[in-house]
Amino acid sequence: DQYVQRNFLGITFHYEKEFKLCDMILGLKSMNFQKSTAENILMKIKGLFSEFNVENIDNVKFVTDRGANIKKALEGNTRLNCSSHLLSNVLEKSFNEANELKKIVKSCKKIVKYCKKSNLQHTLETTLKSACPTRWNSN
Repeated sequence: DQYVQRNFLGITFHYEKEFKLCDMILGLKSMNFQKSTAENILMKIKGLFSEFNVENIDNVKFVTDRGANIKKALEGNTRLNCSSHLLSNVLEKSFNEANELKKIVKSCKKIVKYCKKSNLQHTLETTLKSACPTRWNSN
């Protein structure tokens, strides 16, 4: 997969209109830097907002994972932890501490790997998903 080794920054905009929760994708940018430092992340964020003529992001509220680089990039802004990422982390830790469950997950991963390598995947109605540490909801 060509996107496995590449980092991306996605920004969505959430708002209320006539008592209805709405959202839209502002952008998805490739992080074409050697390192995803706080400075590089902030530069991408500001660049994306400037495409919408928003030069000052001081009043923007951000919801992110708890990565040190994104926290540092947004330390001057209001930043909240993403509840989905938090839940994913709790579940991952729980799975890793429950030995029987860990064995079941390991067996499932082996089955998925076998199906993908043996070309059985194309015979299924849906594709099997492999766990991916950067795809936080895949485990």
